[in-house]
Amino acid sequence: MEVQDVVVGIVAGLLGCLLISARFKGWTWYRQMRLVRVLEGRLGLAWAGHLTILVGLLLIVMGILIACGYSLVDGFAGSGETGP
Repeated sequence: MEVQDVVVGIVAGLLGCLLISARFKGWTWYRQMRLVRVLEGRLGLAWAGHLTILVGLLLIVMGILIACGYSLVDGFAGSGETGP
């Protein structure tokens, strides 16, 4: 486990928590973001909220996996491909 992995994992987890908190508390900066307004206009308020929570949870899970040292590059390196 490298220091960079831990830092990136913690930042991703904190951003996920911040996104979920902003959705539940209805913070002004969250409601004024262009993408949130577009999603609310196309999907409706409830579905845009569900999508926001899903993205926040994915960020938290991704942060945990990165902080624990999981890497997709290591998984693909053993697939039998040889490089130059």
